[in-house]
Amino acid sequence: MISFVVRILSIKSYISQRNQYYQPNKELSQEFINDCVIFSLFNTQNNTSELKDVEYNGEKYDIKNEFFPFTVDKMKNFKIRNADLYSIIKNTNDNSFVSNYLIDKFLSKESVDVYEVAQKIYELYYMTYPDLSVIKFKLKDCPFVGWRQISESLKDSEKGKHLFDVLKDKLASLKDKLTNNIYDYEFLSKEIIYS
Repeated sequence: MISFVVRILSIKSYISQRNQYYQPNKELSQEFINDCVIFSLFNTQNNTSELKDVEYNGEKYDIKNEFFPFTVDKMKNFKIRNADLYSIIKNTNDNSFVSNYLIDKFLSKESVDVYEVAQKIYELYYMTYPDLSVIKFKLKDCPFVGWRQISESLKDSEKGKHLFDVLKDKLASLKDKLTNNIYDYEFLSKEIIYS
């Protein structure tokens, strides 16, 4: 997630777009790492998905979304309008990798702001699930859907525009903080910043 953030946030121009990324000049702070995780989870370039019954070579597979940001316990407090989805969530204790990672992590103010708005978007998703294009976005029986599925399905149904606008502002604040860190840690040389 760190290299994802470094690559998408580094300042690019026709001169600097092929710059060499370097190993950081010092140990990364836990705050920087956690900020990268949060930014990656809710960035528009996050294409995570959960899929059920994907057919490949005559067999069916379920693809679990390990980047789901909330624990099952937290989800059980969401207002979920679909009985089948609620039943799946109620009867599982299987957290995703990322939700387990975030359980005991301290988050910066900027990350908390992003996380809280994103949680409202997820809650809106579960409240409006019956009104969404379940087939179009492959949402059926997928309680731990990916960020791409949630954001696209809500935007398609014209729900949560205000929340997405707020999230965009919160992500911009986190982006500014992380962009400064990229050059402070010298992933890219400060001498090669072109405006």
